[in-house]
Amino acid sequence: MATKVEKVVVDVATKIAQGEWYSGMKLPSQQQLSSLYGVNRSTVVEALSRLKTRGIIVSHQGKGTFVTSVKNCHDKGEAVVWNDLINWSFYPRNKRMVQLVNHWENDSNLIQLSKGVLSSELMPSDRIQAALQEIAYSTLNQEYGDGKGDWELRKELSDYLNKKGIQVSPEGILIVSGALNGIQLICTGVLQAGSTIYHEPLSYLHTLNVFDALGLRTKVSPISTYATAFTGLKKSAHCFYTNPTYANPDGRTLTEYERLSFLAKMRETSTPVIEDDIYSDLYFDDAVKPIKAYDQIGQVLYVGSFSKTLTPALRVGWVVGPQDLIRKLADLRMQTDYGSSIVSQAICKELLRSGEYEAHILELRAALKKRELHLRTLLDTYMSEFGRYNVPKGGFFIWYTFDEAFQLSSRSLALLCRKKGVVINPGFIYGERGSVSIRLSFAYETEGQLEKGIQLLKHAVEELLAKKRRGAGSVQKLMWEDAWDRTIAPKDRQMYRELFQTKENQEKRFIPVREAINYRGDLLITVIVQNFSDVIDQWNSVTLDYVEGHQIIAEQTFSPKQLKIPPKTSMPWTFIFPKHTLRHRPQFNGQLGEK
Repeated sequence: MATKVEKVVVDVATKIAQGEWYSGMKLPSQQQLSSLYGVNRSTVVEALSRLKTRGIIVSHQGKGTFVTSVKNCHDKGEAVVWNDLINWSFYPRNKRMVQLVNHWENDSNLIQLSKGVLSSELMPSDRIQAALQEIAYSTLNQEYGDGKGDWELRKELSDYLNKKGIQVSPEGILIVSGALNGIQLICTGVLQAGSTIYHEPLSYLHTLNVFDALGLRTKVSPISTYATAFTGLKKSAHCFYTNPTYANPDGRTLTEYERLSFLAKMRETSTPVIEDDIYSDLYFDDAVKPIKAYDQIGQVLYVGSFSKTLTPALRVGWVVGPQDLIRKLADLRMQTDYGSSIVSQAICKELLRSGEYEAHILELRAALKKRELHLRTLLDTYMSEFGRYNVPKGGFFIWYTFDEAFQLSSRSLALLCRKKGVVINPGFIYGERGSVSIRLSFAYETEGQLEKGIQLLKHAVEELLAKKRRGAGSVQKLMWEDAWDRTIAPKDRQMYRELFQTKENQEKRFIPVREAINYRGDLLITVIVQNFSDVIDQWNSVTLDYVEGHQIIAEQTFSPKQLKIPPKTSMPWTFIFPKHTLRHRPQFNGQLGEK
């Protein structure tokens, strides 16, 4: 019988031989392999050693273990290096912290204070089963259709939306595979390359990279200042995305006055609006009319979904808009995926038709309101000394902001919380600047797990603060990378020392030095990078942005091999943002930020 080591060796070698793990691919970490195969770490170490002896894998110090470059045994040519193609693909990788959070949220051993999804006990499993039994005796349309979605579902949605104040016929509704699919369709099929999508400073859109791939720009603009700031823009060359009801991430809800004022400003500037309204059914006390309900001229494209109220597994959402536009988007779907699952559509149709959807929503609102109150009680009990939080009127989230005096890093907090077994969403992934907040979800975990998670969060905060106090007496060193040390002029060396020693700079991650545009049009940002930790700061796929006010000027992912900063050390460095990454002309009064 094969030993555990032999089983791991055979399986890894098979994955590589069959191309599942391709030439040049980085292998999972030893800890991940240990979890994957259900063995201890020493077994993994021995298996990797045998694979290295065979020449199948190779390790590079400080970088990890990789599949070796292999020849194709059929034609003796070079194997395809998929990693190179992935790096230059049309759609970029997700942002590093977003990738990490997405990965952590699939670990059932972690307490999920981050997940924006209902727990299994809040999903209407019995009602969905009953709907499945009902449609089993009906005849489903098993053809592709016209891309708009099942007509009967669109009819039920039309009736349901009419109750919310949105007057729309089935022909004005397009069924999509979730709200994000609807937004992507709008961006692909309606907006022109070079258009700008405006959104509020705190926004879910900050977590997405797809817009760059589509040739679109995103730009922050508070709703209150939009009209006066951008009246000179060309008509139809831009749009405004808003999530006005129980917003992700901060739970904010626009008042009726704010909705009407916003819509009036959009009319003044002839600006199309994308209203993302996936949480509006989840109010605790009083319903809120969508902005679309006030729209009399077809200016608002309204996006909704069953993912937050039923289950994301159904992948059913909708877009409401003018019929010509809906026909255009339906034609686009016929060129891509031919539409959403007819079985999922039939389930949603049956739940709406039978009244079971509305019955479920009544129960869900009460359950979420109870959980939200419980989470607020926990924050009052365990976290009141560290900051403050908003009180949402519905949805999934509480936005907690730490007092500025603590000078915490939400990145460090998120990483430490993960080590302690709890997942949080740091505010910076949503575009937060100038303060430190986290998004906490009350929709997924039980009350007991919520309490355990908040206790772990408190312990993580206390540990970070204790570490800062211990570090206050330690000496931070200033040093130069070898090439800098050989070439830097004495007067510049003195300037860096003075900036480093300035009291107001001592807690900053990046001490600003200078900004410039070179002859190619690239943006050069020179800073002193500070490593306050007890480990080497190695830069590998770190995403930085250069921000002026609320506006991101440029964003780029960096992996400088020479930038390895020892513990408790600060080092000057120049980050080069290529010309094509610049979204706006810099005024050279911004700051560098880490995503």
